[in-house]
Amino acid sequence: MAMAYGNNLVFIICFSLTCMGMLLAKSINTTIEQVKIVSSDIKIAFAEPHQILHILITNTANEPLEDLYVSIKEKKSLKVKTRLNPLESIVVEYPWDIVNRGYIQIPTVVVSSEYPSRLFRAWKILKSDTKALVYPARRGSSVFPNYQAQSQNSVGVIREIRDYRPGDSPKRIHWRSLAKNKQLRTLVHETDSDKKCQLEWKDLSHLDLEAKLSQMSLWIDQAENKELDWTLILPDQIIERMHRPEAYQQAMTILALWRAQI
Repeated sequence: MAMAYGNNLVFIICFSLTCMGMLLAKSINTTIEQVKIVSSDIKIAFAEPHQILHILITNTANEPLEDLYVSIKEKKSLKVKTRLNPLESIVVEYPWDIVNRGYIQIPTVVVSSEYPSRLFRAWKILKSDTKALVYPARRGSSVFPNYQAQSQNSVGVIREIRDYRPGDSPKRIHWRSLAKNKQLRTLVHETDSDKKCQLEWKDLSHLDLEAKLSQMSLWIDQAENKELDWTLILPDQIIERMHRPEAYQQAMTILALWRAQI
């Protein structure tokens, strides 16, 4: 139009809009350049929906970064919006649906921004080389086999005082800690250590392989959360909890890597 009508005003408008667009694009690129994706990992993962991927990002600039969107390459439609204060590091919790047990690749993380124009988009990615061990899904019956639970209100010699957990009996609350330190804590008695359940592979012969693994995973996880001693009896080995915290990871790892031919 400017060339056809010899109108210099159109030239000026086109030049101004082009410069504005370049400045906005540069601004968005600068925002993303100041974001550093430090790491992405998952602590304990089950082959279930809504597992939490922890993504650590840092603002390397002395100014806040607005409207940052965190996602993974396999699921770009779900984005977690956040912001970073100057020189701040935060952990973004991203929901990750996991289907298969065993070792799986940590997904590629994408941090993007369209601030401030919403006309352009810039992004930065972190492709992880690490793998996560995924335990079998926790599914099946919540009733322990060969086990009769004692009442949670039973008392005995105090073994320890730990942080309160949802479901703890009010009769076990350590009221002195609550009054003194404003902390809700629970008394754990020696009678709790007498609780024990025996988990045998042969008791699940009516289930297929994945259902067996899921049932064992559920029982072990429940027993650990309830601080029960348990014994896992597999076709070729026996794992006993017996106040061994590492037994949980050992048993879950075996179940996660279990193969069909076993």
